[in-house]
Amino acid sequence: MVIHEFWRRAGLRDRGFVLITTLLVLVLLSGTVYAMLASTARTTQSATTARDFGQSGKLADVAIQDAVYQLNENGKKPGASFTSPYQDKSGGWEWSIGAATGIGARTATITAAGTFRGTTRKVSAEVGSLVVGGYTAGTNEVVYELSPETAFSHVAIGENITMQNGAGVGAATKFVTGRVGVLKNAPVMTPAAGTSSIDDGRYMLYGKDASQALQNNAVQVPVGLRLDARFVTDNADRCVGVSPVPWVASENGGRLVANDNTGCYSTMNFDVPTIIQGSGAFNAFATGQVTISANITAPPSTGLNIYASGNVSFDVDKATTSSLTVNNTFIYAPNGTCKTLVTGQPAEFRSTTKSLDFTGSLACNTILVAGKFAPATPINPLGSKRNAAGTLLPGLYNSEIWYLADYTQPAGIRGPAS
Repeated sequence: MVIHEFWRRAGLRDRGFVLITTLLVLVLLSGTVYAMLASTARTTQSATTARDFGQSGKLADVAIQDAVYQLNENGKKPGASFTSPYQDKSGGWEWSIGAATGIGARTATITAAGTFRGTTRKVSAEVGSLVVGGYTAGTNEVVYELSPETAFSHVAIGENITMQNGAGVGAATKFVTGRVGVLKNAPVMTPAAGTSSIDDGRYMLYGKDASQALQNNAVQVPVGLRLDARFVTDNADRCVGVSPVPWVASENGGRLVANDNTGCYSTMNFDVPTIIQGSGAFNAFATGQVTISANITAPPSTGLNIYASGNVSFDVDKATTSSLTVNNTFIYAPNGTCKTLVTGQPAEFRSTTKSLDFTGSLACNTILVAGKFAPATPINPLGSKRNAAGTLLPGLYNSEIWYLADYTQPAGIRGPAS
């Protein structure tokens, strides 16, 4: 009896021990499962947050692209704003465009935001405008005809550009300042022997080949642009009833009276120093060659605009000083070559003794020049015009296209929007 009672009590103790052990194991298992579930939930939440963060950034990018599209295709103007039609669902975007500044090549700022499931990211972009005319079909692209007004806002623009620092331009001299607009091929900025190429230009690369051209300070314009020779021929009748004849500076006292006058010539030869008098611009149309072998001088508010069907040559070796100085001169030669000449060396374009000191704009099909080049404010170029409020007036080249000039990646915090 005593032995039976002993084993009965021992059995109860064992079952109690087993029960307690089982409870402890269940508690431990529950804690492990909870920790695993909590970790999985955190991982899932982190992945979801990252996905929402990325998606909101993509929507902000879409907003910027839509703003540029609306500017170019649907006639939206700077100062406009837009909210996407699905803003009230899981995601959406919105944008607004600030007021434009400038009269010729205008600029504006786009601010945009993308939102996806409570996560918002913001982005901003600077856009610039160019004034162009009609368009033609190119190879896998639309080619716009560039207005002289826009071409004259560059120090150099063309399909093929080679520029060097000329004689008398030291290694520390910024021999190119302002914008260099490349319509097709990359410019070659090469130093002269024994010097370094120091260049302060801002490159504007146009067309489908722009992505292949790597330049410092480059802005890629996603549209095909070209200089249009028809502007010269279409305006040849500005001198009604006058047959183009050669113009020679020495035969005209080395004077041209600006006051927005227009002259039509077969050729032009600046063989003696020439002064542009009056105010505004003198607009010269030349059906043939233009040769500049003596200085051209114009006061700050006066300029010489040359629209040439042929080549424009700078005969620097004939300069009476160390450089041929040409200021406030704007040249539009869409079919021609603008080149510094070297006596006795037709293949060369950099003289060993003389250089070109040029201020204005060179808009030519091909540019082969050596010297020092700086931009100037265009002086009443023929072509597109704006009134004081910046509105385009009727004319041959009065379409405005917008492009992304500076873009900042979407900013934001990986978490819900505050």
